[in-house]
Amino acid sequence: MQMTLYFPDGSGTIVPETRTVYYKSSVPTEQLVMQELIKGPYEAGHQSLFASNANFLNVNIQKKICYVNFDESVSQALSGYDVNKALQAIVRSMSSVCGIDKVQFSVNGDTAVEINGVSINKIFEA
Repeated sequence: MQMTLYFPDGSGTIVPETRTVYYKSSVPTEQLVMQELIKGPYEAGHQSLFASNANFLNVNIQKKICYVNFDESVSQALSGYDVNKALQAIVRSMSSVCGIDKVQFSVNGDTAVEINGVSINKIFEA
């Protein structure tokens, strides 16, 4: 499967990166996108969104909204990273690959939290 993911470049601009991914058809596409984003960019000059210890509990799509549920390690995994850029890159990647319109983030199922000072208590639009 060919997919376009988004990562920040050296200037902080969110830029596309196209890659071919081989996967089992039993893996939902939205889960594959998150796994690939956590792996980080392959192209020189692109920056990771997360530290390698990032983890999500689940991700699913309902009525063109993608729900990404991180575990409590997300604050540590995003420490030193621009949280807004990371969330924006996830939304753009999910929109590109999965055709969704919006993303709702949560931590352990709770949306009324902040990740390193950034409130996720809203729906992020593509």
